[in-house]
Formats: sequence, structure tokens, C-alpha cells
Amino acid sequence: MVATRQVQGVVRFFVIQSLLLAASSFLLGYGRNSVHLWALGAITIAAKVVTIPWVLRRLLPGEFYERREISQGGQHPFVAAAGAPADGLPPSF
Repeated sequence: MVATRQVQGVVRFFVIQSLLLAASSFLLGYGRNSVHLWALGAITIAAKVVTIPWVLRRLLPGEFYERREISQGGQHPFVAAAGAPADGLPPSF
């Protein structure tokens, strides 16, 4: 399935985005000398970078992380007709 192939990429993107969010919080905390922003960065790393991916890894079956191939069960008729306009008129720009 296509969805099983995308889980690793989506989780990886989520972790990278969360790291960048935490880094911005740390930089703002350093610039403004704010303990609250430092704490926010630490909570972001603890929750979004460590805990959520760990929980997803434990709850999702192993095939979501191990299988990389996509099973294509043949040509679907909709795929061939997807490029054709539905009403027969040329596209308006």
C-alpha cells in the first residue's frame, strides 16, 4: 500500500519540523533571556521529537516501518480517465 510507504517519511518530517521549532524557541529564549522559552523548547523535544514517534512506533504494526514496496493491483480505469475533462470541454485558463 502507498500509505505504508509514507509513514516513515511523514514521521521523519514531523520530527525535523519539531526540532526546528524547538531550535527557534531556544534561540528566542537565549536572545530574550527567557526561561519560559527554554522550557518550551525542552517540552517540544520531549513530547514531539521523542515521545510521539516512540508511541507511533509501538502502536503501529511493524510492516508500516519495514515494508517499502507498493503493491499495484493492475491498471484502474479511473487512472486512465483522470486526465480527460469530465464535461468534454477544453480547460479554461
